[in-house]
Amino acid sequence: MQSYNEILMRRSVADANVTPAASITLAEAERVALHLNPRLRAARQAAHVEAVAVDCAGLWDDPVLSADALRILKDTSHRWVLGSALLFSVPISGRLGVQKDQARAESRVAYIEAWGEEQRVLRELRESWMDYSATRNSRAVLTNERSRYDDASQSLEPLVQNGQFAATEASMLRASRSRADLEDIRLSATEEQARLRILGLMGLNHVSEVQLAPNQVLTDWAGNVDDIYRANPQVLLREAQYEVAEQNLRLEVRKQFPDIALGPGFEHRDGNGRLGMGLEIPIPILNGNRGNIARARAERDAARINWEMAVEQSLNEYTVALRARDMARQRAESVRSIIPSTESQVGDMSARWQANDRNTLLLADSFGNEREAKLILVDAEAWTARQNAALWALIPPEAPVVTVVAK
Repeated sequence: MQSYNEILMRRSVADANVTPAASITLAEAERVALHLNPRLRAARQAAHVEAVAVDCAGLWDDPVLSADALRILKDTSHRWVLGSALLFSVPISGRLGVQKDQARAESRVAYIEAWGEEQRVLRELRESWMDYSATRNSRAVLTNERSRYDDASQSLEPLVQNGQFAATEASMLRASRSRADLEDIRLSATEEQARLRILGLMGLNHVSEVQLAPNQVLTDWAGNVDDIYRANPQVLLREAQYEVAEQNLRLEVRKQFPDIALGPGFEHRDGNGRLGMGLEIPIPILNGNRGNIARARAERDAARINWEMAVEQSLNEYTVALRARDMARQRAESVRSIIPSTESQVGDMSARWQANDRNTLLLADSFGNEREAKLILVDAEAWTARQNAALWALIPPEAPVVTVVAK
């Protein structure tokens, strides 16, 4: 355990062949995650296990060597009867080829599962990145607001001390700034949690000095709903699982025509050796593997239903994510149109304040309106990016290319 902890402590982005100029961008973080994320390394190793099994699938059964030794109880010159046979299982049913096809199908399932896990990790990373960036942007809005409260409070202090301004009105500014401080404390904790999630997804849990370059914009999803059948991870996985069920049914059907056992035999009796051929062939008239065939057919039908369910769920998730993205985008555009008026209000109130026309209630209200509008914009932009991340995960730009080559 201690030695592995040392390995984790030495891990860096350089292990993923990433050399950031200063802070790590989202694109660089994705490359690091694809290389170092522990879930992805485990998923790829599981896929490798199935790929290795393809090489050994469909091999002939080992031959069976049998031997008999009998001693005749009656007194005779040749009291021993010896016999032996070497039987080979001849796959006349064709099941070995089906076993190879089944192994390839199972390997494809494992490969798509690993690829689907990559898409899930990328989505989680992108969403966490958007949360981190949005939180930093929100804190920047609060920092600007607190700076304005500080400027206004400093200009009031001499007036309050000289009795030219009511202390209760000055305390209103301090209270508003305190609320901004409390909100900043909450956002600071949220930012740190998002940062730690990002590092964990990158496989860099112990590398606290990694600097992230916040970016709240994610490339707009530009796919097509019809690509669900071509590139959706769940649909492709269910399709691959259906293929496994189909190959399993083929295998069970082939098993109702059993293989024969054939091979040379030797017998030594009465001092004479005899050489012949042995043959074993089951007769499938009572069992015929009917139970396993019926079960395999039902499992194939269930796999078909699971594929249909995956298609319907993906279409529903696509509709929800696309609609949510469009609504968030409209919300952001609406807020952007309001922000200039809130900034203008702040400018007017600041000018009046400098001209000794001081009204703390109106000043705090103008600061609050601007802060609220900008925070809503940050949230709308982050939500737009999160829905783009959901759409990219639902329908990635490229489908997996599954190539399983058996030696």
